Amino acid sequence: MARKRMFDSEIISQDDFLDLPKESIALYFLLGMEADDEGFVAPKKVMRVYGISEDSLKVLILKKFIIPFQSGVVVITDWKRNNWLDSRRIQETIYQDEKKQITINNDTKQYILINPTESKCLADAKQMLRENRIEESSSSNINININNNSELNENDSCVDDFYLDDGSDSCVDGFQKVIDFYNNNIGLITPYTMELLDDYAKEMTNDVVVYALQLSVEANCRNLNYIKAILNNWNKAGVKNLIQAQEENQIHKKPSTNLNETQEEKNARRAKEIKEAMEKNATR
Repeated sequence: MARKRMFDSEIISQDDFLDLPKESIALYFLLGMEADDEGFVAPKKVMRVYGISEDSLKVLILKKFIIPFQSGVVVITDWKRNNWLDSRRIQETIYQDEKKQITINNDTKQYILINPTESKCLADAKQMLRENRIEESSSSNINININNNSELNENDSCVDDFYLDDGSDSCVDGFQKVIDFYNNNIGLITPYTMELLDDYAKEMTNDVVVYALQLSVEANCRNLNYIKAILNNWNKAGVKNLIQAQEENQIHKKPSTNLNETQEEKNARRAKEIKEAMEKNATR
């Protein structure tokens, strides 16, 4: 078995990789060093030795840097791009059952599942992003009957919730839509950002927070300070639901002095206005 390992700079310098939490980045390199000649590795031992949390592994799964199997083994997706080994020296993996479940994408040189289905590992990774919210709902003694409409106030954090399909009465809240929008359009959400946006959602509902994220994307200002500025302004204006947020946004839209203003120019102008408002608040 070869002991030297390589990492493709194109992979580890891409934004998706650099946006990973530091512990997940470290785990990726450690798994790469411990993997066998075909990229398979059992991660539990590595994680125990270096004191790395399971959440860091789940992030790598969620961002598709590794492929998990039901056995607990994982394979590094870009192994063939990272490492070129002389076929005469390669020692076959002992994980033959897992190997039969994958193939190589000839275009990207990445491992892919032959019959892609959402494994328990991937489901757990998605669940990780919202488990703090689930624990909170479970501990608050909120009981929602899956077969009946619950009488909920429009400001309740469970207004936009969806329900478990396993017969459970637990409320899995719609804050997941905030997480999904952020991950898909802005970047990998951190625990700090998740907690911060959750606080806003409790005050103004999840749809309002998603709307603020959408405005930040439209203005090409994908950063937390810009999003906070929008939500703080709405909070001061007493916004409690999506309709009020949309109305408030319309009120603060200034008519363009240029009838031929492009969407890009409009977004830049709105970004400048928000920035000026943020600077003004900072000097107070």
